[in-house]
Amino acid sequence: MFHKPTKDSVRVAIIQVVIIVFGVLGTGATQHWWALLKKPVPAFQQWVMDWGLVLFILPLGWILWYLRVLRREGTSEELKRLAFQVGLMLAVMLVFLFVASSITVFGEYQSIDIERRVDEL
Repeated sequence: MFHKPTKDSVRVAIIQVVIIVFGVLGTGATQHWWALLKKPVPAFQQWVMDWGLVLFILPLGWILWYLRVLRREGTSEELKRLAFQVGLMLAVMLVFLFVASSITVFGEYQSIDIERRVDEL
């Protein structure tokens, strides 16, 4: 299967945690852009800013489940491979979640006159 499955799983879990940290920070950075646009922050984006850190439960749950599957005797290689792939899919889904929550502000920037807004500030 893998050369060092425990080491690989820890790397994937760390990647998931880094995705969550930078995703919440990136989504929080867009809050200032909404203030510049003088529009309220969308509900999905506000949820990510308020509750995004709760998503740390996902990597923790995955790594515990994966290590349990990995250490259990009689577990097929196919199930071990599937459990590892679930971790990779979780990382991709987290990236999609945070990108979706961060890019919504860019569609609104087309309707703003930046020079006029800066003069107002």
